Amino acid sequence: MPTDYRPELECDYDATMAIAEAWVDDMIRRGHPVLYLFAATHNTWDVGDKSHPRRKALETTILVSRDLASKLDLELVPASMADIHREADRLNAF
Repeated sequence: MPTDYRPELECDYDATMAIAEAWVDDMIRRGHPVLYLFAATHNTWDVGDKSHPRRKALETTILVSRDLASKLDLELVPASMADIHREADRLNAF
């Protein structure tokens, strides 16, 4: 099973959720003050075609992120890596 939270892997909902839960569980175990899911990709695609597998994978990634945040009673905040670093710095986290 893939372990990266990457939309281009085109995993189904359950596999994507398992990856996301593993990432968040690890951060909680390590005591991270800022929990984040970084759905990284170095690829760019035209996701305008709603039937394209990559569009569906991106939608699944977003849905899983929302569902996991809700399940853990966390606020989901779309953010850039710079935003995440600013929050970590604000908390003097690292």
